[in-house]
Amino acid sequence: MYRRVRTSLRGTVMNICWPKLHGGSGNSFGYTTYEKKLLGALEKLGVEVDPFADICVSLCPIHFFDLFRFKHNILFSMVEYDPVPKAWHPRIAKPELILTPSTHSQRVIQDATAVMVEVVPGGVDVDIYRSREREHREPFTFLYVGANNVRKGTKYIAQAWKLWNETHPEHAKKSKLIMKMTDPEHAKEVEQISPNAYTDFRVLPLTWDDAKRDGTYPLSALYGAAHAFLMPSMGEGFGLTLAEAMATGLPCIYTPVSGMTDLADESCAYPVEYDEHPLELRGLDNDLIESVTAAEPRVESIVAQMEEIYSNYETAKEKGRIAAERMRSEFTWGHAAQKFLDVIAKHYPESA
Repeated sequence: MYRRVRTSLRGTVMNICWPKLHGGSGNSFGYTTYEKKLLGALEKLGVEVDPFADICVSLCPIHFFDLFRFKHNILFSMVEYDPVPKAWHPRIAKPELILTPSTHSQRVIQDATAVMVEVVPGGVDVDIYRSREREHREPFTFLYVGANNVRKGTKYIAQAWKLWNETHPEHAKKSKLIMKMTDPEHAKEVEQISPNAYTDFRVLPLTWDDAKRDGTYPLSALYGAAHAFLMPSMGEGFGLTLAEAMATGLPCIYTPVSGMTDLADESCAYPVEYDEHPLELRGLDNDLIESVTAAEPRVESIVAQMEEIYSNYETAKEKGRIAAERMRSEFTWGHAAQKFLDVIAKHYPESA
C-alpha cells in the first residue's frame, strides 16, 4: 500500500515514496504509532506521498525490510538490545541509508553494517500530553503504560510492588498501582489484582472528544491522575510511553539503557540500577533468533526510587517539570519531522 507524500523543503519540492504502512506488523505496534505521528507531522510541513518518487522510506522492523526496485531505499528501524542478530545483517546491508530514533540504536546498527545510520528521534504530541500540576495526596498513584511482556519490565513492576507492600506498609496502604496494558487475550476492563493494585486493559481514546463519545476518559487523563511513572524496561528502541509520561510532568522511574538514555537522565528522572542479562530473542513463530544482551532492573533499586519520590515529592515534581520542558523543547513530532527532512536533504541534495 502506498501513501502520497510530497514535501516542500526550503522553497523546493521533494517527493518521497512511503510504501509500508504496516499497521502493526507482527507485534510491532510501536512502529504504527511512530509512523502515524511522523507522517502527520510531515503533512503539516506540506507533505504528500508519491509512489513514483525515487526516494523510498520503509519504516518497519529490520526483519520486515525488503528493497523496492529502481528506488533510493531507506530503512527506518530500531533495536532494543545489543547486538543486532547476525540473521538480520543481510537486511541492514541492503538500504542506501538507515534512520533510527535513538543514539543507542544508531551505535548498535552501525556496528553491524557499513551503511550510514542517522538519528531521527521520535516525539510526543504535547497538545495531548500536557504538563500537569500535582499534589501529594492519597491514594498516591504509581502508573505503568505499555505492553504486557517481558521486555517492558512488567514482571519487575509486579515484584517491586510486592516488595513495596512488604517493606513500606505505611506508604503502601496510602498508595496504589495501575498497570495500563494492551492484551487482546484479556477482557478490556479494569481488574483488581490485589488490595491496592489494578490492571487496566481498556483501549482508551487519545482526545476528550473521542472519550465523550465512548463514555470514558482519554489516556492523557490517566497520566494526569498519577503521581509517578514506572518504566523498568529491559530495552527500548525509543521509549514512547516514557516520553509521554515525562511530557505530563510525571516523576519517572526508568532503566538507563537503550533509547531511554536520550530522553531521561538524573536531572529529570529516576534511574534504577540494573545487571546485564542474556536474553533469547525469538521470532514471530517463537523460533530462536539469537541471544542478545538486555538490562535486568534490580527490584530493590526500583523500590528505593519509589520511596525517594514518595518521601520527597516536591523534589520529584521539580524533576517532572524539567522533563516536561525537555520534551517540549527537543522531542515533539514537529522536531522529528524537521530532522527527518534535514537528513533526507543532506544525503539527497539533488532532491531538495
